[in-house]
Amino acid sequence: KKIVLFKMFETIVTAFASSFIGVVLAVLCSPFLATNISNKYLARFLTICFSVFRTVPALVMAAILVSLIGIGSFTGFISLLIITFFSATKLLKEYLEEINQAKIQSFRTFGFSKFTFLKSCIYPFSKPYIISLFFLTLESSIRGASVLGMVGAGGIGQLLMNHIAFRNWEKVWVLLIFLIITIILIENLSEYIRNKVNN
Repeated sequence: KKIVLFKMFETIVTAFASSFIGVVLAVLCSPFLATNISNKYLARFLTICFSVFRTVPALVMAAILVSLIGIGSFTGFISLLIITFFSATKLLKEYLEEINQAKIQSFRTFGFSKFTFLKSCIYPFSKPYIISLFFLTLESSIRGASVLGMVGAGGIGQLLMNHIAFRNWEKVWVLLIFLIITIILIENLSEYIRNKVNN
């Protein structure tokens, strides 16, 4: 039981840290990909580059990192961080491009610097969406951390893979039920917080 709880805690911490840092980095980078905010040629070039990296499957990325860094939760953290960063950047970029162009132009007429423009004009519009995005990526990262652990990236997935390898099916079922309950609880909590933020 102690091992299961520790591995579940490790999975949750890994997912939380990777989601938080990934979303923060996405917030910083997404304006450079939005054609209505950044230079449109730079935005299109960066969008293509990010799209190429996003096509790499999560398990393949984790397997590559395991071979480079080694097995463990740090490898899982880096894998989830990269996945969260690219997916969150895409979603934020699309959200920013939907902001009314008239609002953007009206703020630009005041002659704000780029930093002030983003801090005072763009991010206040995006704050509820950014918070919602964090919890959505957290849910995804919890599931992702469980799967990535099966290729040696730490967490409860690694423990699950060990039991499967030794055909300890009873322990496999216990872990799966424990994992499902944890994911449901986190999904309900994140949905509750998202509703509070948006209302």
